[in-house]
Amino acid sequence: MLKNTLSKEEDWIGKNILEAFNVNPAHPYIEDKSALKISLETVLITKQAHKINTHRYVIPNIEIGISSDERFVEIENIPILNDKNEVEYILQTIVDFTENKYLNELETLEREILELNATGKSNITEVFKLYLSGIEQLHTGMICSILQVTDNRIYNLASPSLPHEYLDIISGMEIGENEGSCGTAAYTKKVVIVSNIDTDIRWLKYRDIAEQFKFKACWSTPIIDSHGDVIATFANYYKEHKSPSTREENTIKRAGHLIQIILEANYKKKQLKESEKNSER
Repeated sequence: MLKNTLSKEEDWIGKNILEAFNVNPAHPYIEDKSALKISLETVLITKQAHKINTHRYVIPNIEIGISSDERFVEIENIPILNDKNEVEYILQTIVDFTENKYLNELETLEREILELNATGKSNITEVFKLYLSGIEQLHTGMICSILQVTDNRIYNLASPSLPHEYLDIISGMEIGENEGSCGTAAYTKKVVIVSNIDTDIRWLKYRDIAEQFKFKACWSTPIIDSHGDVIATFANYYKEHKSPSTREENTIKRAGHLIQIILEANYKKKQLKESEKNSER
């Protein structure tokens, strides 16, 4: 615990738990500290156990002091009474349900998006915007984008949270080596992980643009169709230097498959409609 708080042992000695949690206000790794305080005070007053059903922890990166992971836990504070029926200790139990929560929400999102696409009531851009917005909610700080690859150039298909000014700048950008994350991914047909845009050569030509919009990391996954052609890229931006966590890697991999399925399904629909029109002539 001491390591995750970015604090030293001497900062904790002689202090109660509420004081200890406030030793590093620059890195508020606990969301809503008041909930923890209220729970502990409730235990002291009632001498009964008290539970916080959902508590969010943001675990900072020890090296550079930025958020690197978030956990969702259930906390129960249990009083330990002495012979005088006074609260002498508080036993705190923590159950981490982050992974179950994440997987349930991801699977629900994927199911809803596939069902929405199957109905045909929304166009592909609307479907993808809803999907990307859902992914962004699963991963705090992530900004998602799907760029379509046409004639060796990339064009925006769905980017619900990227600034329009940025999309105007990159629209029509040619793919190739060292052409940002997406241009490089589309050209090499390989996943491109840029954890630090400030120093990565693949962003050298576009570093000023990234700085303008405060982008610090960008990962891009090529979407390859059943014929082996790159038809789109799936990008993930962050405004902090960052490498993918295991959870993010899982989301990105699954998203790549789902995006491919939807794109190819819609392409086949278009081909079928065109074929029907031609047969009617």
